Amino acid sequence: MLRLITAGLTLLLLATVISPAKSDLPPEIWSIATPESEGRFTVSPSGVDNLGDDGYTIGLVIMDINGDPFVGIPRTDMWVCADDMSPCPGIFSQADYDTDITGNTTFSGPIYSGLLGDAHDGINCDETYLYVYALGIMLNDFTPVMVSVDSPDLDGDRQVSISDFAKYSSDFNCASIGVACDPCHDYNFDGQNTITDFAIFCSYFNRSFCP
Repeated sequence: MLRLITAGLTLLLLATVISPAKSDLPPEIWSIATPESEGRFTVSPSGVDNLGDDGYTIGLVIMDINGDPFVGIPRTDMWVCADDMSPCPGIFSQADYDTDITGNTTFSGPIYSGLLGDAHDGINCDETYLYVYALGIMLNDFTPVMVSVDSPDLDGDRQVSISDFAKYSSDFNCASIGVACDPCHDYNFDGQNTITDFAIFCSYFNRSFCP
C-alpha cells in the first residue's frame, strides 16, 4: 500500500563545491527524508519493481539558506543509491519530478541495480541503507533511509544468471529440511524458500539486464 513518507526541515548540510553552472545556487540546503514502511522492495537490473508500489515513496522538501523553497531542481539532479547495491552504469533512481514551488518532490520509481551479495555474504535483505542526494549533496545529515530489499541478482554482476541461481538454490526448501532460510531468497516474504519463490526467481532468470 502506497504511503507517502512525511518530510520536514531538520538539519543543515554544507556543500563544499559548487560548479560554475550552479554558481547562483546557495551553498547550503535543508532537507530530511524518513521512511515508514513494512514492505520489501525488489532491486533488479531491469528495474521492474517500484519504490512506491511497496510503500516506500520518499517525500522530500528542499529549502535554501534563507528558508525559501528551492524551486526547479531538475529531477535528474536528485537520486538515491546504496553502498550494498550494484547500480547499472549511468542509471540512478531519479526523482519523480523537478522540485515544485514548495520545494517538494518524491522518489517512487525503480532502482536499476543488483545486490553486492546475499545475507550469507554480509548483506541483510531486511535492511538496506538508501542515501538521498540533491545537486551532489547527501541529504538528511548523511543519515540513510532504511529500506527492506531483496534481489534476484545476488552477486551484483547486474544480470540474473547461473551464478545467482547457485546462491538462490543453496537453501531451497529450507524450512522443510531444517536449514536456516535466507531472507534474500524469500521473494514472497513468507519466511521460506519454496517453489513459489523459485517461480519468482525464474521470472528474472536470463531476462533481467541493465537497460
